[in-house]
Amino acid sequence: FVAHEPRFPELSLLLRFAGMTYLVAMIPAWLSAMVDWSLSSKPIYLRLAAVAIAGALLAVLTQLFFGERGDYVLVVLMGAIPAAACCLLSAKWA
Repeated sequence: FVAHEPRFPELSLLLRFAGMTYLVAMIPAWLSAMVDWSLSSKPIYLRLAAVAIAGALLAVLTQLFFGERGDYVLVVLMGAIPAAACCLLSAKWA
């Protein structure tokens, strides 16, 4: 049995990247939004701190999932700042 080459190898690569994008971006975003929603009755400073901590934790867990080590400060900031900004914007316009 000889397997044939795929007709559109770029499509296979695109679908693989779409799956990784979902794993890396959407799941942490939904989890931080869930933390924000669950604390919606609390004061904004508590929500902001909890969502920033959740975003930082999810960013570090994503980094560890891919086997990367080191430079945790940058990864924590890359997770905490966007999560806190989304929390602040949702509280302002909600």
